[in-house]
Amino acid sequence: MAEDSPGQRLARRFYERSVAPLLADVPHAAALLGDGSEVLGYDDGVSLDHDFGPRVQLFLAPGTDPGPVRAALAGLPARFEGWPDHRVEVTTASDFFTGTLGVDPDGGMSLADWLLTPTQRFATLTAGPVFHDPAGALARRRAVLGWYPDDVWRYLLAAGWLRIGQEQAFVGRTGGTGDELGSAILAARLARDLIRLTFLVERRW
Repeated sequence: MAEDSPGQRLARRFYERSVAPLLADVPHAAALLGDGSEVLGYDDGVSLDHDFGPRVQLFLAPGTDPGPVRAALAGLPARFEGWPDHRVEVTTASDFFTGTLGVDPDGGMSLADWLLTPTQRFATLTAGPVFHDPAGALARRRAVLGWYPDDVWRYLLAAGWLRIGQEQAFVGRTGGTGDELGSAILAARLARDLIRLTFLVERRW
């Protein structure tokens, strides 16, 4: 995903100019993943009034002592480009993905893992910008989460159409009995399901 939002560009500058120089030769990856409108590139002027600012996740190699890294990060300036609230999360790729999904995709995803995870979670892990990943710790996991396995994808498509087929007749049935509110609710639910199917057809989280 192209870094074309202010929050993504701010995060990259924060990492490259302030965070990376403090890490010396510590093996790590760096990215902007997880929650936040800027992760998906949707931040705008309204985003500035809630939890917005320069931030980055640092993913240390397994077995790396995070203590010295956290001590080095204490040397960050109080402000970056005028922003007083900056955040650096120090973790490992395994811990971060497991904490978000309940499983580390580097070890594979079970059928239950695919079916029980909201698609928004997949989006926030695969669409956010990666700033540094020399060992491929993030790339491997994001490749696994790129899209559903083919059999899971086909099952979800079939289940979505089955749900619509079972409910679509009731929009008219409820309206025919004078229940306009019920008809509107059903129509809205069908519209939501059709939009979800559109994302499935397009293979897009």
